[in-house]
Amino acid sequence: AMVRLASEPAPDAMQESDIELDEMLAMLAPRQRAAVALHYNLGLGINEVAAAMRCRPGTVKSLLHSAREKLRRELHVDE
Repeated sequence: AMVRLASEPAPDAMQESDIELDEMLAMLAPRQRAAVALHYNLGLGINEVAAAMRCRPGTVKSLLHSAREKLRRELHVDE
């Protein structure tokens, strides 16, 4: 979980998890961000993400894997 600054009020319209997600997505490369948003935010399957991004399913899997690795490093999260 990310730590929020005390001076940063949570907007009523958004949940804290949405704000954390925006902060995390900002750390990713554009194609990684697109793959993560389509797969995790919109719930699309790997093949659907691949079709939307006009790439192969293997590319989507690679993008998602590299995005998770980057976030793990940036956030110092152990799984």
